[in-house]
Amino acid sequence: MYGHIKKRKRAIEFLQFLKYIRSLYSIRERLYIICDNFRPHKTEKVLAWAAQNNVELVFTPKNASWLNPIEPHFGPLKKFAVRNSNYKSHKEQARAIRRYIAWRNGEAKKGEQR
Repeated sequence: MYGHIKKRKRAIEFLQFLKYIRSLYSIRERLYIICDNFRPHKTEKVLAWAAQNNVELVFTPKNASWLNPIEPHFGPLKKFAVRNSNYKSHKEQARAIRRYIAWRNGEAKKGEQR
């Protein structure tokens, strides 16, 4: 699991995220990114960039978030990093979320080794 935490959720931040993910893989490898129907995911600039960079944005149907495989991970993340918290800043909250993701990825690797 990878988290990209930003203060704002506009198309420009989403495009930065896509460019980072794209940089991790060869351009010859087609990437499929599952998205909800949040407006910044569907701007002309984002869609054009995806088409030019061998990225297919796959949109879940409206009111069907349960079809997005990331959704089951949000419950535990909220439980361990967000719920009953009183962070003093966005930076502090982002740090807690990153710590949870690192812990979760470590536990997943332990499970693979068994």
